[in-house]
Amino acid sequence: MMNLAVQDPAIPTWVPLAVIGLGLAVPLAFAAVPIARAARLPVRAALAAGGPRGAVVRATWLPLAARNALRRPGRLVPTLALMITGGALVMTAAGVQRGLARTADRVEDARRYQLEVRTAAPLDERRLAAVRATPGVRAVEAWSVAPAARGPVARTHPDGGHGAFVLAAPPADGTTLAQFPLRAGRWLRPDDDDAVVLSDRGAPIGARIELTVDGRVSAWTVVGVVDELAGRSAFVTPAAFRRVTGQAGPTLLRIAADPGALPGVERALDGVPVIYALPIHGLHSIIADHVAMVVRAVVALAAVVAAVGLLGLAIAMGVSVAERTGELGVMRAIGASDRRLVAVVVGEAMAIGAVAVIAALALTAPLTALVVDRVAVIGQPPFALSPPAMIGWSLAALIGSALASLAPARRAIRMSVRAALAEA
Repeated sequence: MMNLAVQDPAIPTWVPLAVIGLGLAVPLAFAAVPIARAARLPVRAALAAGGPRGAVVRATWLPLAARNALRRPGRLVPTLALMITGGALVMTAAGVQRGLARTADRVEDARRYQLEVRTAAPLDERRLAAVRATPGVRAVEAWSVAPAARGPVARTHPDGGHGAFVLAAPPADGTTLAQFPLRAGRWLRPDDDDAVVLSDRGAPIGARIELTVDGRVSAWTVVGVVDELAGRSAFVTPAAFRRVTGQAGPTLLRIAADPGALPGVERALDGVPVIYALPIHGLHSIIADHVAMVVRAVVALAAVVAAVGLLGLAIAMGVSVAERTGELGVMRAIGASDRRLVAVVVGEAMAIGAVAVIAALALTAPLTALVVDRVAVIGQPPFALSPPAMIGWSLAALIGSALASLAPARRAIRMSVRAALAEA
């Protein structure tokens, strides 16, 4: 799935040690504060307190469930933090996936051809004529490309392939097969000599930049910026390309053809050293598959975080019911029904879930914008939110909160009035 070979599948020794250490240290660290506070409490004060009762929330304008949830803010905050984090991650991942899926669709829309072939040496007219004469080939555009760098340093991935920056020259009579959206400035003109159109916003329009090709540095004026979508190039005119590189023939073919024509194209280029041959539908699949892989990983992580949050909520609700045994007993004594007691406990849990949902929704838009800005590796993905993910997470959080409170609610209604009042 990740298109890489794992050299050593063994887990480093420090990983299980760190997990064990954190598993032992974190609970002790959280428990140390209340234990230290209780140890410093005088015996008389401890006996007079009659057990933990929580803070009294005097904001009477709040619903009863919300006031109950706020009785123990120190217990509430960690649970809320986990639920908010999980929800924000799920909805952000879904929004980024939606934006990148639109970008993958735009990749095919901008490339009106089916096959891209880059060769290691320039092609002569005989080869070009053979490709054009292949049955099923509708159009062929011959481009010239050469490895380049912005400034003296070339930045690329370790494989030297994807992510590489190239100097590219379209055909002299223009291009109809590659229609990259213009984001600023203008496209190249036939009489341009030192003009360059960039595929990123690395420099403003009118700026002078330096490009390095084969160790030679040349100066250019930025006249435009395009959204190349899955590529990093500096576009110049064919004359300017020949002046800088000394390369006479094309090294990149963009071919519009029927699916059955591809074997014929392969025969026409037999014997030519090819760097890569990329079907455009394959490029779409690569982008979509990589995005799906990342999104699945993020959603799985978010699900674990949210599950831990809901587990913490269930524990917190159980402790809350135990602390309020006397209060619940008084409610039963004055006529509260089982349904009313269940509503109090479940309502408190759902109030916590509602706060987590609202906070996660509020964080989703800025987080999505931040991630979209950071993952602009195949063109700037459009900002997008995912309403299905937002609605689905909201319902899941509320339902999960209600389910997490069922066991404490059952304990509350099974308690006899006499036993409950005895603990008051």
